Amino acid sequence: MTTDTTFWAFLNFTVEATPSAILLYALAWRLIGRRRGPVEWWWHMVGLSVTAAGTAATRLGTALLFGGSTMETLWTNRGQGLIGPLVLPLLISAACCAFFRSSHRKRSELLNRPWKAEADVAASLTANTDDAALVLRLGLAVTAIRGAHRLTVAVSDSSSPLDNGLRLWSFVLAVAYLHEARVMASPKYPRVRDLAKEGGATDDLAAAVGQIFSGKTRVGQLAERVRNEMVFHFDEGSVRKWIGEQNGPTVFWAEGVGPRVGNTLYRASLDSVAANLLPGVDDKEAMKELLHEVLTATTAVLEFFERAIAGYLHSVGAVIVEE
Repeated sequence: MTTDTTFWAFLNFTVEATPSAILLYALAWRLIGRRRGPVEWWWHMVGLSVTAAGTAATRLGTALLFGGSTMETLWTNRGQGLIGPLVLPLLISAACCAFFRSSHRKRSELLNRPWKAEADVAASLTANTDDAALVLRLGLAVTAIRGAHRLTVAVSDSSSPLDNGLRLWSFVLAVAYLHEARVMASPKYPRVRDLAKEGGATDDLAAAVGQIFSGKTRVGQLAERVRNEMVFHFDEGSVRKWIGEQNGPTVFWAEGVGPRVGNTLYRASLDSVAANLLPGVDDKEAMKELLHEVLTATTAVLEFFERAIAGYLHSVGAVIVEE
């Protein structure tokens, strides 16, 4: 065979093997692979490609080494015809699925391995109490905001009225903590920035957080209003403003499922909060845009703070201890 003939033969054999490769790979994954959980879609594309190409390469190698008659015997309905089109791709598929399963298990074990960051007391706490206190407060801010996010996750699979309301409340709670983070870190922003850069923060990230901390962005202004008027103070003025805007015949005060006590969403109270997120605006797209801005700002601040904590821990010689 010439090089061109070999190439076209391999390509033709690959095309012929693809339908059975898809079916047999799917069967092998169902029997072997899925017990270890899902993998990224492109791994399946690799598995399908390897199955089809491996079958084609074996068929071509058989023809080159043993002759066309042997290849015809193994890949057609004559003789042992099921070996080539069925048994071989099934074996290759099974090998791919077993490999993916093993790799997924190893990645999961690595990602879920417990660890601790430890540092000497003198070096990390008492040598520079100003930096130590700052970093501890950064950790509190990160924990508070992530705690609000985890509340969102905890009720995300529920459709009860109370949990629907808690999703909104977890959002405004995270926004309020974002303001607290700004108030805490703004006076010490230069030091936080230096620590964050030591922890790998980019200039763009530092600039974005600096803009948020300036209080001039829409998110910064919203965070201050949410914190002072809605979350921590339950401001009477905001509630009275909402009362004055109601012009319908009825008020949706509360709702729930099952027991009237302990499982009730006080809908009117929550509506008064939602109305003050974007006063005077009743547009779902505008609300989605606001949610996106808040999420972007929160993500930036969290990364910035965690980079600063990592930079500080690195500077004081902290070590990672895996359990």
